Parts: sequence; C-alpha cells; structure tokens
Amino acid sequence: MFYTKVSGIKSVEILAAHTKEHSFKGNTTYCLSNKYSCLPIFKINKDEFERYKNKKVVLQITSQKSLLGTIVYSIDHIRISEKNH
Repeated sequence: MFYTKVSGIKSVEILAAHTKEHSFKGNTTYCLSNKYSCLPIFKINKDEFERYKNKKVVLQITSQKSLLGTIVYSIDHIRISEKNH
C-alpha cells in the first residue's frame, strides 16, 4: 500500500458495476460489485440496493495504481441507466 501511495499514478476511471447481496451468519450487506470486488467504499444500504437492482450502473472513481496494487479514493459520480442488464 505504501509503495502504491508513493509511486502510483492517480487517475479517474469509468467502471461498470452491478448490485450484489452478501449474507453471512445472519448479516446481509449490499455493494456495487465491479473489478475491485466489494471494497468497503462500494458498500451501499438496502434502499440504494433496491434502487440500483437490475439496472446498469456506471461509476466514475478516483484511484491510484502501481505495479503492486490499486487504491480507490472516491466514487465521484454514479450514473444509472433504466435499461436492464
């Protein structure tokens, strides 16, 4: 993580995402799943899950990348298409 923070290149990226529901030991969490999996920054609440479910979701994120990994700093914009997947 330190190497990425020091030597990584900051960029803005556009990602396609879909909603995902995870249940474990009676707890349910919801997230916008994408190539970075369900990192904590992509967690959403149940109302947002219902709003985005079965819709095409496009995220604009700010990240920093290096050879050793990626740090996702923020979700700058969320666009929802009314068309289903």
